[in-house]
Amino acid sequence: MEIDNGKDAPEGKVVFLRLDSQLYTELDNLRKRLKARGVATVIRYICVAALKEGVTIRKGAKASNGEARA
Repeated sequence: MEIDNGKDAPEGKVVFLRLDSQLYTELDNLRKRLKARGVATVIRYICVAALKEGVTIRKGAKASNGEARA
């Protein structure tokens, strides 16, 4: 589903995430502190920063060597 925002071409892929209420509340509080436009923007900031730092996430694996754990 594309949302008409007046732009000729989409800037990227649209992704839908299911966030539990606690995670959404924490991200919304972070959004307020950062004065960001929305929770999706905060998630994008986090992902870009993590990729720049070389963070990897392994589902169910023990974290080691500075790797994050999901």
